[in-house]
Amino acid sequence: MIKKFKIGLLVSSYSIDKHYYNLIKNLDKQEDVELVILYTINQFPKKSFLSKIKTLLFLRGFKLIDDIALQLLYKYEKFISKIPNDSYLNIQDFSLNKVNLNCDLSQSKIIIRYDDKEISKIKGLELDLIIKVNTQGIFKGKILKVSKLGIISIHNGDNRWNRGGPGGFWEVYHKKPSTGFIIQKLNDELDGGDVIYRGEFSTHKIFSKNHEYLYQSSVFYLNKVIDKIIRNKILPKSEDNFLYSGKLFFNPTFREVLIYFINVHMHLIRSYLTKKEEWSLRYTNKPINETSIRKFKKIKNQKNSWFADPFIFKKLGKNYFFVEEYFKDEKKACISCLEVNKEKVEYLGKVIEEDFHLSYPFIFEYKEEVYIIPDSCNNRSIRLYKAIEFPMKWEYQYDLLKNISATDTNIFFHNKKYWLFTSVDEQNQHRHESRLHIFHADNPLSHNWTEHKMSPVLHINGARNGGRLKLGNNLIRVGQKYGFQNYGESLEVYKVISLNENIYEEERINSIGTDFDDNITGIHHVDNNEDYIVVDTYKKSI
Repeated sequence: MIKKFKIGLLVSSYSIDKHYYNLIKNLDKQEDVELVILYTINQFPKKSFLSKIKTLLFLRGFKLIDDIALQLLYKYEKFISKIPNDSYLNIQDFSLNKVNLNCDLSQSKIIIRYDDKEISKIKGLELDLIIKVNTQGIFKGKILKVSKLGIISIHNGDNRWNRGGPGGFWEVYHKKPSTGFIIQKLNDELDGGDVIYRGEFSTHKIFSKNHEYLYQSSVFYLNKVIDKIIRNKILPKSEDNFLYSGKLFFNPTFREVLIYFINVHMHLIRSYLTKKEEWSLRYTNKPINETSIRKFKKIKNQKNSWFADPFIFKKLGKNYFFVEEYFKDEKKACISCLEVNKEKVEYLGKVIEEDFHLSYPFIFEYKEEVYIIPDSCNNRSIRLYKAIEFPMKWEYQYDLLKNISATDTNIFFHNKKYWLFTSVDEQNQHRHESRLHIFHADNPLSHNWTEHKMSPVLHINGARNGGRLKLGNNLIRVGQKYGFQNYGESLEVYKVISLNENIYEEERINSIGTDFDDNITGIHHVDNNEDYIVVDTYKKSI
């Protein structure tokens, strides 16, 4: 009989967030997992309404006004944004063993300790792992080591600069491009545990939506991390810890809530008045080490459309730019082709068009045939097209991957395998901006792609592909960087250090920004060959 993987669920209330409820539901279905509820019965003892008010006044004092202001702001934003009310479900819906625990609380109600008697109860369960669900505070003492792999929990913030809370607020307040979270193995330090997973995504323009997506994402990836732990019976390798020099964040003051409210509404007004972005292409025939983007020639857009996502392909001595062509009236894009000859650029027209949006026409040659893999995430597929009469006639072949919301796909050969790099929206939220997934196969036309064991191998600003660069014999990845409310603000250039079926490592070697032109606000794609370099840029205007 196979020994079950035993997990303790630390709770101080049976009413739990819907995201944790779904996580526990998933774990409860697994035959090789046994769950136990570790219920701390006196962290939040039942009190009369008057007693609760007295406790709040004792702990918070005049800061209670700040707390009320934040709650009113949150409710107001949820109302105008039509976000459903927070839903809580009862963990007792599951038929799980339950162990009641008494804890010792510090006067501040922040530090939690368990005496030897309670620790003995937990030891007797022979737990492999403990998950902190809704028990608040900092754990101290033997509880941290009572299970084989310790206690893991989520901190909804990037602990390199944000320790404390509330989750998702300070990122919007300080106009941070990314909102982050960590999954950590707890130690005595507040949100300073051993980080076993780190993720981030682009910050939303308002707190309530940022908060909701943050909590949904962090629990979603906690679920994935736990599945890996169950499979491997060890924790993922943790990051190196560094000395923390930042302040501890608390709930905003009434003044900070007011400043936030004014700034957000001013931003919403500016966004309403701002026209949609206008993309365009710039190129040069100078070598990459002998030129500057400010000297690139501009390619004029067609009337009522613009070009982006350029890829270069050379055939029979002629160079072609395959591009996304976005039609403003239709609000949809297709793949079009330009022929380039030094100073002359000729628009050849549309080459691939579907009922759904297409972009990012990654083009490659294999066994003397030419193929394009466009971004077709709106169709939930990674589609393969073959040139029937190059460059104008293409035919759809089949889906390399089906039922997948993936964007900006690159394929290349390395170490006797073909590798497919793409950004997958695993949560079906139309958000691909910060995750890099890898698949591998024996040939680029394969029907059977195997996902990398680390996927997503990156969960950072810069994970999404932004074209390609050829720099000698180095294996290079170009990543899109977003700014605060500014998609495609710049590019990062990375050199791949290690890539096999189990490992992916890269290091940043350069950045490509927009300092060369004060009139543009973003750049998010680059490609080159022996003859040309091409980028796309965009601007926003009132």
